[in-house]
This record gives sequence, structure tokens and C-alpha cells, in this order.
Amino acid sequence: MLSCMIRMKTYRQRTVLWLSTFMVILSVGWSIGSAQATCILVNTTDDELNGDGDCSLREAIEAANTDAVTDACVAGSGADNICVPEGVYTLTQGTPLAITSDLSLLGAGADLTFIQAAEEPGTAAFRVLTITSMRTVYIADVTIRHGNTSADSESRDGGCILNSGSLSLVNCAVRACTSAGDGGAIRNFTGSLTLRTCEVSDNATQNNGAAIFNGGGAAGGTLTLIESTITRNTSNTNAGGVYNNSGSDPCIFLNSMISENMSLFDGGGVVNFSGAIEVINSTVNNNMAERGGGGGIDNEGKLSITNSTIINNEAIFGSGVNNHDSGITVLTDNSMVINNTALLRGGGIDNAGTLSLTTSTVSNNTAGEGGGIKNREFGTAVLIDGVVTANGATTEGGGLHNDGTIVLIDSLLTENAAPDSPDCHGIVVSVGETQIGNEAGCDVRRP
Repeated sequence: MLSCMIRMKTYRQRTVLWLSTFMVILSVGWSIGSAQATCILVNTTDDELNGDGDCSLREAIEAANTDAVTDACVAGSGADNICVPEGVYTLTQGTPLAITSDLSLLGAGADLTFIQAAEEPGTAAFRVLTITSMRTVYIADVTIRHGNTSADSESRDGGCILNSGSLSLVNCAVRACTSAGDGGAIRNFTGSLTLRTCEVSDNATQNNGAAIFNGGGAAGGTLTLIESTITRNTSNTNAGGVYNNSGSDPCIFLNSMISENMSLFDGGGVVNFSGAIEVINSTVNNNMAERGGGGGIDNEGKLSITNSTIINNEAIFGSGVNNHDSGITVLTDNSMVINNTALLRGGGIDNAGTLSLTTSTVSNNTAGEGGGIKNREFGTAVLIDGVVTANGATTEGGGLHNDGTIVLIDSLLTENAAPDSPDCHGIVVSVGETQIGNEAGCDVRRP
């Protein structure tokens, strides 16, 4: 009895200290949700919705959703702040937390506040959070984990989070979630999803997008990653990391890392099925597409890579970037595609669509043919101030292998290796100050 009282006293002391710190932050102008919002303070880790005189996380969300007193939780009013102290909050009621109002959910730190569907991964039969449309939700400083949407679930998508509103995650982690549908960790349907300084890791899906599935096709869906990491996620179909199907809406990766993800088929790191992805000052590394293309990125839409590095990815073809016939891929501003390995073709890039590479480098990649770049039939590639060097092929075209149309403008193609046509294979149009080290096996045409 005494030990129980001591633990309760310690919990209350930590809660008071954390809440005092939070109120100081608010007082100096950190406005979360509404500046006048009530802080609904969670004071128990139990998952309950009853009248026993305390305020659980589920009860706090109900108070915010209904703007009514719920057990010992104060009534919400407009956009509310829910304050969640250090602790492990396990959803023993067997249903997700449903957010149907504008609110901010504020933890004590991603290493201190844990919201989980079950004690162990893969043992729940529901996700952690569902956010309805037309709602703005801000979640900071928590870890969300152990959600599981199985084949028998009402909705199989979004192992931990299903979002149809406007959701921002800041200083958060989403880990060890599983899904039988799309989005092992997060399914962003038609909403807006922003992750800032977050990690989405160790999630799995039987379908597409083990970390995040973004978009509802023509219905849209926006995704922004800022200083965030997508790592160690696994898909049994496509996109070990992120699957984008956003229609015309943009998808932006800024100062972020997509690493060590794996898919059974296409897109070890990323699949851009439709819409546009902008990769800016970011790294896509050590991903694998086990039986398909695009170890780093598989693109069927519009892909822009700016001052970014695609490195150490593996696939059957297009290990760095696999650009489909419908794809438009643009690399600019000192981007690098390096050290990628393909079993068949296009160690760095496999292009069947439109490829533009400006002031960027493709080097130290390997494949059966087209160690650096494989430009397929009907593919069009233009390199301006580009460098293709130190790539290798086991058959032809150590630097590049062309079956379509390729133009080199003021570019460098040299020191690549292959038994036949080490630097290039096929017709290559050379313009301006382009330098080709070894033209053996190349049909170089200079206008």
C-alpha cells in the first residue's frame, strides 16, 4: 500500500512539474491550437470512459470533441489543448481514439509519452488514432505505436493513424505499426499531413506504403516531411517507405532521410504512383526493392530531386531511380546518384520516360547493362553540365546504355567500365564542351 502511494505521489509530482513547464511555454507565446484554449490535463494512464473521478486520454478527447465535461476532464471549448504527461497509455478499450474536433495533443517528449494500441506489436486489432475530415490536429512530443489493422478490421488501412483532416506531427515517433491494407503506420487519405522532426520506423504492411500511404488518387492528399526520418519499414508489395497517390497535390521531402526500407516489388524507399514529389536537401539511402525496380525511388509521376543524394540502394533495375514511361524525373543543383546496385539494368537510373539531369552526378553505380544510366526505348534523357563517371556494367555501357534518345550538353562521361562499350553504348548526341573518355561501342553524333 505504501509503495503504491509513493508511486502515485511521484506521478503527481512529475505531472505538476511538466504542466508548470508547459504553462511557462504558453505564457511566452507558444500558441498551440487556440491561444485561449483550455488545457485538458490527463491524470491517469488508464484507458477508460466512465465517471470514476479522473481524466483519461480517451475522456480528454471526448471532452474536446463534445465541448462537455467528461468524468474529471474539463469541458473543451473550440480548439483545445490536451496535455499528456510522461507515461505509457495503452488502449485497453479495444477501439481507436477518434478525434472529431480541432485540438492539440501535447506530450512530454517522444521518449517519455507513449500512446499504444497494445503492450506488444501485432497483438491489437485496431489502430491508435482516427482523425475525421475538416479537422485540424496538432500532435507533439509523443510516440504512437503498436497499432494493427488486420484483414478482419473494418478498415485495413493505417496501422496506427488514419487521417482525413489536417494533421501535423512534431517531435514525434510512429513505430512498430502493422497493416493488412495501405499505410503500415499512417494512411493519409484526402487530408493534409505534415511531419516535422519525426521518425517513422519499424512498421510493416501487406500492401503499399509501409511507413506512409499518401493520397486518395484524384481526391488528393498532401504530404510534407521536414527534418524527418523514414527508416526500417517493410512492405510485402510496393513502397517500403512512402507510397504517393496524390493526384495533382504536392508531396515534399525537405532535409529528410528515407533509409533502410524494403519492398518485395517496386520502390524500396519511395513509390510515386501519381502526383508530384519534390526531394530537397534530402538523402535516400540503403533501401531495397527485392524483386522490382526503384530501390531508392520508383516514379510514374513527376519527380524533382534538388541538392539531394540517392545512395547505396538495391533493386533488379533502376536501383537509384526507376523512371517509368509516364514519369518525368528532374535532377538539379548538385544532386548525386551514387553507389547503387542493380542486377539487370540501370544501376543509377533506369529511364523509360523523360529524364533531365543538370549540374548533377551519377557515379560508382553498377548493373548488368547501363551501370550509370539505362535509357530505354522511347526514353528521352538530357544531361546539362552532368557527370557520369566510375560506373560499371558486367556486359555493355558502363556509363550509359541508350536505346532511346539521349543528349549530353557540356557534360563529362568518362572512367566508366564494362567488357564492351565502357563509357557508352548506342547513339549519343554530344553538344558543346561534352567530353567522352572512351567512344568504343558508342555512336557519338556532334551537331
